[in-house]
Amino acid sequence: MTDPTSVQPTEVVTPSLVGELLLRPSFLDTVAHCPASASLSAGIPSISGEAAAVGSAIHAAIARQVHAGILDSENVANQEGAVRGVELEKEDAEAVEWASKWVQENLNGMVYPEASVGPGTVDILEICYADGFEVSAARIIDWKSDRKGDITSDERMQQLAYVVAVADKYEAPVVYAAIGYVHQKKMGEWTKFGLTEIKQARQMVNAVKDEAIRQASLPVPARQYRDGDWCRYCPGASKCPALEVRRNQVAGLLSAISAGAVTTIDAEAIPKAYAAVSRISEAVDDFKSIVKRTLEGVDGNIIEDETGKVRLDSRMQYPSPKYSAAIDWLKANGHAEDADRMDREITSALPPGTRIYFPKLYPKKAKKEKS
Repeated sequence: MTDPTSVQPTEVVTPSLVGELLLRPSFLDTVAHCPASASLSAGIPSISGEAAAVGSAIHAAIARQVHAGILDSENVANQEGAVRGVELEKEDAEAVEWASKWVQENLNGMVYPEASVGPGTVDILEICYADGFEVSAARIIDWKSDRKGDITSDERMQQLAYVVAVADKYEAPVVYAAIGYVHQKKMGEWTKFGLTEIKQARQMVNAVKDEAIRQASLPVPARQYRDGDWCRYCPGASKCPALEVRRNQVAGLLSAISAGAVTTIDAEAIPKAYAAVSRISEAVDDFKSIVKRTLEGVDGNIIEDETGKVRLDSRMQYPSPKYSAAIDWLKANGHAEDADRMDREITSALPPGTRIYFPKLYPKKAKKEKS
């Protein structure tokens, strides 16, 4: 096992740089799980890729429809997808329509889509007024656009940060918060935050931020690195000592299994190993779909590179010239971020010699009729 202190980020992180990162409510849940993640991620752009672009397009399409009071989901979704260089599916347009209709049918106050509240942007904000211009309550909705996601969310700190920001900006005595799962077409339960709960939420958010800033002042080996599902949202994950240990453990386990040297593993290792393998599987599935979509218009599905022509077969070994050519070709044809992300996932955890199975990307030859 690798010693966590042997793989260390070496840069000095200033509290002010960490403080700027903590202004992003979407990052607070990662920091709550792993206090040192802010030190690792300071100055690094947010993680991007096809999934993030699809989510951004869906959010923007919902906001446009709510703002204009129209329902032209497929057209609006396609427009927002085109702006971000991604192609939205029919299920995405249906998700946009469901969310837009839900807002129009259930919110009766002043509704603001993509409302800026200082530290971030609330997907849907409704302000309710009493007599005159006095705010009586506010409601906020956070859309979740994961196509494969369950109707669950552990992004508690992000929600609390938005509640506090809305309460401060609008002097709302009560704030209601809910999460909408657009692909599942399900709105979560409303959580009520009165003055006491808003005060408690402020204390919790500040405690997470204060601890992250304190971590930045500690020597690198003394910081608290914790690996888990939240690592996939952490910009600094590639430098994380705790995640490096897990990579080595999973890679070693997969290598041993592929060699037939392991038939059972410790029960305690199963959750992390299973989570890592699931992420690898998802990355390979994403890779397959992007390759297939990209090569649909390529004659015979032949990749041309400097060494000649390479046909993408239904099975490809990693590492191999075909695998490298596929990655290079994707990068040269507008999919650099996706290719880099998936290549990192695959190469960081798959043992050499692993076969990656692709769908048949080239048409089958017609059978000759017997005379």
